[in-house]
Amino acid sequence: MDIRFDEISKKLFQYCMKGELHLIVQLLRPFSFRQRMTIVNRPNVIESFNLKETIKSETTCLLVACLKNNLEIVRYLIDNCGASLETLTSSRDFEDWDCLTFFVNRSKRYNEILMPNFNYTATVLWHACRSSDIKIIKFL
Repeated sequence: MDIRFDEISKKLFQYCMKGELHLIVQLLRPFSFRQRMTIVNRPNVIESFNLKETIKSETTCLLVACLKNNLEIVRYLIDNCGASLETLTSSRDFEDWDCLTFFVNRSKRYNEILMPNFNYTATVLWHACRSSDIKIIKFL
């Protein structure tokens, strides 16, 4: 059963990426609330290649729906599937990180160097505050 939930979770993730609420509802309809909760809160690992290394991001369907500004999917995942707001997720591949917020200047002699000053892992609300519509933030 766990392998089946993993496959369903991957499909769900794809539907959230595309914003297809009707397919999400159809996919999850046969499951009990408890089973939907298991599927929806299962993290999806996304691998991307960043110059010298492979970066793995763990994200949930709720985070994707928030970052895609799809309030209907966010509402469905929380109200009908028990999507967790407390799960710590990362979103390296979804957000544009700006240098003003997430980098600090370090002086090295006379040259200034921008150094990363952040952790990608945070709650869905934190990520939503960075880049989602105000309606989604209020709902969360």
